[in-house]
Amino acid sequence: MRFGFITDFLMENSDHKKTLLMEEVGADHLYANNAGYEELLTKISDGDTLVLYQIHDLASDWKDFVTRWHRLYEMGVQFKVIVDDFFSTGEYATDDQEDIMIHIAEAGYEMNNFYLNQKKISGMKKAKANGVKFGRRKVKNPENFEKYYYLWKAKKLPIKEAAAAIGMNTSTFFRHCREYTEQLEMQNKN
Repeated sequence: MRFGFITDFLMENSDHKKTLLMEEVGADHLYANNAGYEELLTKISDGDTLVLYQIHDLASDWKDFVTRWHRLYEMGVQFKVIVDDFFSTGEYATDDQEDIMIHIAEAGYEMNNFYLNQKKISGMKKAKANGVKFGRRKVKNPENFEKYYYLWKAKKLPIKEAAAAIGMNTSTFFRHCREYTEQLEMQNKN
């Protein structure tokens, strides 16, 4: 018998995944999330095939993934992965366990990176909502910046000399000049 499973932790394409899995196994044999996994365990048995959209759709974290994969594999369940049939242990598959384990380890590495990124992004969003600003603080222009800006702009002083006179390197001075020019243009528009 064929069953499908999906965790909904990747919301951006979960509807697409569910549609493809339903085409493969039918709506009655499709399970989702942790509650669905527990129900799936009561129905799946030796020789059955579990269809996944992607290998990491088996669990929402690496520890659960390893536990679930091992348990299902020990039960004699075959796997079919729609996106990459190389992961499959059943249809269209390789039986070389070493190759499969290498690719599972790679999937784990990718899952770990994905979750770390998601955690970092959600933390940054919360911090931004609380008023935290990211990146380097903008350095204020020195008091004599305008004088050297206009000398450089009028081509009376080379950029290297203007930057050195106020203690900046050339690229920093040029960036400040560009920002100052944009600021002046905005003031002229208003």
